[in-house]
Amino acid sequence: MIVLIPFLIHRYPSVWPDAERFDPERFRPEAVDARPRNAYIPFASGPRVCLGNNFALMEMTLALSMIAARYRLSQAPLETIPHEFAGTIRPTKALRMKIEAR
Repeated sequence: MIVLIPFLIHRYPSVWPDAERFDPERFRPEAVDARPRNAYIPFASGPRVCLGNNFALMEMTLALSMIAARYRLSQAPLETIPHEFAGTIRPTKALRMKIEAR
């Protein structure tokens, strides 16, 4: 039996330098094309891929665009975010955000 753990795959040093840093540039089309096909598998891969994959991505895009159109969000005050892995990564305490209407 082979078990793939996305939490570890998404932090593999030769593919993801400085993996803990937030860097949206990693997902530009040219960056995606430059790395191995299954280096990023948030919804699994192959015949067992999550059925909700496309719906989840579309829902997240729509929700984020609706929020970003109405509000400006920023982290307040700047601090590290402690997290845990429990199937997915989640913060261990509430995230403090500053919300301003646009």
